[in-house]
Amino acid sequence: PTFVQSVTASMGHVAAQVRAISLEAFEEDAMQTRRGERVAAMLGSDGQVVAYASYAVRPQSASLNINKLAVAWVHRRKGLGRGLIRFLIQLAKQPAQKAVGQRKSGGGSRGSTLEVVCLSSLPTAVMFYAACGFREDRNVGFGSQDTSELIEGQVYMEYSLRKRQRK
Repeated sequence: PTFVQSVTASMGHVAAQVRAISLEAFEEDAMQTRRGERVAAMLGSDGQVVAYASYAVRPQSASLNINKLAVAWVHRRKGLGRGLIRFLIQLAKQPAQKAVGQRKSGGGSRGSTLEVVCLSSLPTAVMFYAACGFREDRNVGFGSQDTSELIEGQVYMEYSLRKRQRK
């Protein structure tokens, strides 16, 4: 598969295919992004979008947050979701400026390395994300976040980008 790190509205047919998958999966248009949010896409060998994920890099919390991930219905259960997760993890491991897509500034890059990839999983997807290496953290609340979009039973999960230290 081929990956597109940041789909934009100007990418006509790719954006339209992402929109169709997001409407099918979530009944919303993934191309209507919030500030700082990007949309990555996975293209099949025929150049058609088979999966997408919306995400945001949050340097202040040293994280890449996956907001939504969906695989086109006809392409599910083929390992494509896992492949898109791997792509996002590799993206998060890149130096911050490349991952965020910003130009270098004159200042230092204090805290430029991301530490985790995180998400809020629907109850039906917890086992999928666990199989991809994410760990549940039931101690993390949604606090001051706008909870109007949360679905009951959602679980906060993280994938640590740091190498584990031996005890």
